[in-house]
Amino acid sequence: MKYYSDLHQMVMDDNYVRTYLLSLPVNVQMTIHNENDKMHTRDDFLRYAAKLTKRSNPV
Repeated sequence: MKYYSDLHQMVMDDNYVRTYLLSLPVNVQMTIHNENDKMHTRDDFLRYAAKLTKRSNPV
């Protein structure tokens, strides 16, 4: 699993994360961006996005 310094680096490097992030409602995107320093892996991102959107299976 690839480790990133933050969400920004992950979004710049991972097309899946970028596409998924942009598919979310803007308010959810902003909440995720506020946690930038806590996102280090794709799994971190997907778990947090699922929690915010109450999805049990992220796309």
